Amino acid sequence: MKKILVLSISFLSVMFFVSSVLAYTYYPDTYTGSTEGVNLERVFNDADVIAGTQWVADNIFEIDGIQFDISDDVMTVGVETDFYHSFGSYGIDYGDLFIDDTSTDIEWDYVFDTSGKKLYDISDAQDQIVYSNDVGATKGWNPAQYRPDEEVLIDPTGLTAIGDGTTTGFTYGARSEDFIWMSFDITGMNLNPDSFSLVLHWTQTCGNDVIEERVPTPEPATMLLLGFGLIALAMLRKRFSS
Repeated sequence: MKKILVLSISFLSVMFFVSSVLAYTYYPDTYTGSTEGVNLERVFNDADVIAGTQWVADNIFEIDGIQFDISDDVMTVGVETDFYHSFGSYGIDYGDLFIDDTSTDIEWDYVFDTSGKKLYDISDAQDQIVYSNDVGATKGWNPAQYRPDEEVLIDPTGLTAIGDGTTTGFTYGARSEDFIWMSFDITGMNLNPDSFSLVLHWTQTCGNDVIEERVPTPEPATMLLLGFGLIALAMLRKRFSS
């Protein structure tokens, strides 16, 4: 009985340690964003971060990567960015998080509205996507100060939310390790629990820096966790039986 108790405690300790390590997956920013066109106003748009050179030098809009996790039907995404320092300047705001379920043919299937803190199914509402061009025209920005053709917001008019969420670090208040966090219920997304692949897209409303990453089903992490646990259990069993 004592051996079983020790084995159980050891097994749970290993599982807890591994699960803590695997809780989030970090994806560095490897996406440049829209660079199409040869118009003069797009000269700045071939870089990862665009707009004025001083803004680039000050690292105002830089996106370094994202943290991603799904647990108990809740998706949590943290965007590592320095945009906090210029939030609200020139009418620039945080964009919404666009999500594509790559098992379908629709370009964007869902969006998390960071201001309304709601998740929407937009598979039949592609015409309600607001682009950086639209925001730039409304704000009167110089075309060289924003990246064109980037999805930045959703117009939720007439849409019914399929999930609620929270945002952290989206104001002038304290941030957590330079991350802005989005966490929301994804029950309404009806993802295949055994296999799915998502593309996440986030940027500021000016699109000065963009992150767009594919995140695979969490099944490999789950199997790795189980594998570590079983290996640890086998090793401990062998040790106590010798």
